[in-house]
Amino acid sequence: MTTNDFNTPPGAGNSGAVLDKPSLEDIPDAPDEQEEQEEVTVIPPAQPDLATAQRCQACGWPLADDNVVKIEGEDKDNFVSSVLSGGRFKRTYSRYGGKMKITMRSRTVAESTAIMKALDYASKEEGVDNMPELMTRTLYYQMVVGLAGLDMGDEGETFPELTTAQLENLDETSKELTKDWNEAKYSTIQNAAGMFDRLVHQLTLRAHDSDFWKGEDTPD
Repeated sequence: MTTNDFNTPPGAGNSGAVLDKPSLEDIPDAPDEQEEQEEVTVIPPAQPDLATAQRCQACGWPLADDNVVKIEGEDKDNFVSSVLSGGRFKRTYSRYGGKMKITMRSRTVAESTAIMKALDYASKEEGVDNMPELMTRTLYYQMVVGLAGLDMGDEGETFPELTTAQLENLDETSKELTKDWNEAKYSTIQNAAGMFDRLVHQLTLRAHDSDFWKGEDTPD
C-alpha cells in the first residue's frame, strides 16, 4: 500500500489518477428566493390551576397530586382506637419495594406545643422571618417528633418518645437525630411524615361523618 492509497477518494481505485476539480460552471446557481422556513410555535405544557383544582373536602389537598392519601379501613379502626384509649395512632409506610419501612406516630399536645415554641424562638431570637424557612422547620420538627420506627433490611431502629428535656431543646435534638442521614434518606422519611400528617388531618376532620366511618375504604 502506498501513501496515495490514503488520499484516493472512495471508488477511484489505486491507479493514482488525479480527478478533475469542478469548475465554477459545474456549481448550480443558488435559488432566486430562499425557501420560507416553517414557523414552529412551542406550546408549554399546561399547568394546573391551583385556584380551581378539585380538592379533598376534608384537607383541601389537590386531588391530582400523586401524594394524595388513601384512607384504608384499617386506618379508621386504628385511629378510633387511639382516640378512645388516649394512645398513639401509628402508620407504617413501605418504600423502595419494602426495603425501607417508616413508622410514624401521632403527636401529643405537649409535642405540638414544643414545636410552636421552637418556631417562636427561631422567629424572635434567630431572626427567621420568612414563611418558607418557618414552614421547612415546621415539617422538620414534626418529622423528628413523629418518627417511631425505621426498618432498613437488617437494620431496625425504634425511636422512643422525646423526653421533656429533648422537647425543650427541639432544634438541637432534631439536628442530633438527623446528622448522619443522607439527603435521599431525609427526603424519603420527610415525605412519609407529610403523608401521615395529612392522613391524621383528614381522619380528624371527618369525626362528625358517621357514614364515612361505616363505609368502605375511602380514596381521597
